Formats: sequence, C-alpha cells, structure tokens
Amino acid sequence: MVRPRRATAAPAPAATVTMTPVAMRQAIAEGVNAILDERAAAQQAQNGGIGEGNPSKRELGESSASLPKILPVTGEPIHHTIPLLATRIARHEDRLNDIVNVINGLPCGHITEDVNNLIIGQMAVESKVEQIKTEFSESMEFIAALCSANVTMGDVLTSFDHELEQISAQNFSLRRAIQESYARERTRDRTIETLTTKITEFQRSMDEVSGKP
Repeated sequence: MVRPRRATAAPAPAATVTMTPVAMRQAIAEGVNAILDERAAAQQAQNGGIGEGNPSKRELGESSASLPKILPVTGEPIHHTIPLLATRIARHEDRLNDIVNVINGLPCGHITEDVNNLIIGQMAVESKVEQIKTEFSESMEFIAALCSANVTMGDVLTSFDHELEQISAQNFSLRRAIQESYARERTRDRTIETLTTKITEFQRSMDEVSGKP
C-alpha cells in the first residue's frame, strides 16, 4: 500500500538580489568586525576573565573592545587592514560592478521554478517507487502462494501416482484371473468333450452286445 505523503507547499519565488559596491564593502567590513568581536569574546571567556567566576557579557564586551583587533589570516591590525581592503575594493570597483550586474541578472524566478519542478518530480518518483514496492510485495506474496499450491499439487500428483500403481496392479491381477478362468473353462470343455465321446463309444458297445443295429 502506498503511504500518503504530506502535501508540501511550493517555496515562494526568491526575490532578485540587488547589491551595490558600497553596500558590499560595508557588508564585508561589518562581517569582519563581527568575526573579530566573537573571536575576542571567545578568547576572553577561555582565559577565564578577570577576578573570580565567569565574566559577564558586559565585561566580555569591554574586554573585547579594549583588545587590539587582528585579522586571523594575516595577523595584521584591523585598523591597518580595512583601509587597504577599501582601497583595493575601490580599485576593482568596475569589476565588482560587473559581478553585481551578473548577480542581479541571475534568473532567480526561473531557477526557483526549476527547483519546484524538480521537487514535484522527485515526489512523483518517490510515489512511483512506493507503488512499485507495493506491487513487488504483492507479487512476492502471489509467488509464495503459487509455490505453496505447487507443493500441494505435487503431493496430490504423488498420491495419484500411488493410486494408479495400485489400480495397475489390481488390473494385472484381474487379467491374470480372467486368463486362468478361460484356461479352466477350456479344460472343462475338453473334459466334457472327452466324457461325451467315451459315453457315445460305451453306448455303441452296449448296443453291439445287445444285438441292436
């Protein structure tokens, strides 16, 4: 039996991504600052903070703000590296504009529609697979029933063969008895014929003795 599948709502079409180079630079800077703040807070928490017990979030924030922010990849201070990154981004602004244009030109609606079609197709395939599994299970049960019926039929045929052997033996015995009966009947006929001949001869002899013609 095919298990009913829960209806899945199709995801809403994704909005077209629009980003300017300035927004990209700002997002990169904010992301780097957030990563560094998290690393500094984690390092402060790992060192145990200042004084007894665990430091509060405020203490962690103040400690992370007082620590020098360093890029983990290059090991350079962040206040030196960010201006360099901004300069490089400005230098490649045309290229970034091209990348942004490519991103903005992506057919998100068509991609979403294709993904939805793929999801629907996958659900149809899964439903078909479940149906095939059910049909295969039913076929296996039918084959098992056929095998059981075949075994039963084999037993019946074996019983028939045994009965036929007994009937054949009885038929052979009956035919032999009939042949013996025919032989006895022929012997009796010959005996009667012999006795009749002897009686006729004896009667003739008696007639001759008595002088009868």
